Formats: sequence, structure tokens, C-alpha cells
Amino acid sequence: MRAVVVFNGEPVPEDAALLRTADLPVAADGAANWIDRLGMRPNLVVGDLDSIDPDLLHELQEDGVAIDQHPTEKDATDGELALAAAIGAGATAITIVGALGGRTDHALTNLFLLANPALDGIETDVRRGPTTVRLVRPGAAVEGQARPGDLVSLVPVPEAHGVRTSGLRYPLSDEDLSAGSSRGASNVVLDGPYAVRVQSGALFLIEQSQENSR
Repeated sequence: MRAVVVFNGEPVPEDAALLRTADLPVAADGAANWIDRLGMRPNLVVGDLDSIDPDLLHELQEDGVAIDQHPTEKDATDGELALAAAIGAGATAITIVGALGGRTDHALTNLFLLANPALDGIETDVRRGPTTVRLVRPGAAVEGQARPGDLVSLVPVPEAHGVRTSGLRYPLSDEDLSAGSSRGASNVVLDGPYAVRVQSGALFLIEQSQENSR
């Protein structure tokens, strides 16, 4: 089951298509406002409900949408709570939208949610328009489906050892990447699928589609 979890950040119009294909659309608090403007309804709204439009909240309750309300003073963001709810509902794959494009502290925090141990074994990515971010953990290679010419950056979190790639213009072979270096930035996809593997540590795999730039 694929869940699309919408954070209350700055989703872009292209993200709406992802929501329409979701088995389980989940709104983190005020993200329900954006979903409503699309003419859609989430299956679940999670958060302290301080940013959702009160009239919309009433409508959703009347429509039977599940509302998972949390206290305002809490130890997790509404986004993290929404992710936990999606996992608890049995999601086997999760796409997060609305996590990027706003405040820098929120964007960084949202990206590092990909390292949450609860997401181990669950295919998870963060999307915003042409940008896709995933976390590569030790183990099986992560395969990308980006088009030839698309950009791929590898950002260590904070260190990644034994990094191997295939299908990229600038290959890495059992190399180490550390925070403070731009060694993994702006690689380029060749003419087929590519793959990235990490022996230990972790890294963000950031795909940037160049389709509209060609």
C-alpha cells in the first residue's frame, strides 16, 4: 500500500498527481487545506490542528475523515506524527510531499526524517516537483530510474563508506564521502538505470530531473 503524506510546507502543483494515485492520502495538519483546494479529501488528518481551517476540519469530520489530534506541546512535528500514522496503517511505500521549499530548519528536519528507524524496509522518498530525495542505507543497492542527463547528487549523512555507483558519468568505486566535501554533488545519469550502494553509513540520494531544461 502506497501512502502519500502531505506536510504543511510548500507543495507545488506537480505534486498533486502523486496524491491522486495514493492508496492512503494522509495530511499533516494544515496540509489538509492544500488537499481541499485540489478538490480531494485525505483519509486521515494528523497533528495538533492549529493550522487547518476550522470550517474545513468540521467538514472533514462530517464526511467521516479520521482525525488524529495531538497536543500542541509535543516532542514530534506534525509531519513525523503523520509518517508514524501511515506506518501504523500498514503503508509499504511512502512518498512525502510538502516537506521542502519553506523554512530551512523545517526542510532539513523533514529530510532527516528519512533516517527514522521506523522506515527501515519501507520504500520512502521526499518529492517536490522535479526533485526526489531518498536515503541510501547499507545493504542492497538503490536503483534509480532517472532519465539520461538528469542530475544525481550523493550527500553523506554525515559519512558514507564504500560507496559504489553504476550508470553515472563520474563513477565511485568503494569510496568514502564525508560531510564538508562536495565530492558527490552533480553527477549525471548516463543512458540507462543507475545504482548506488553504501557499505556503511548513509547518504541522501537526490535526483533532479532536467526534462524541462532540454
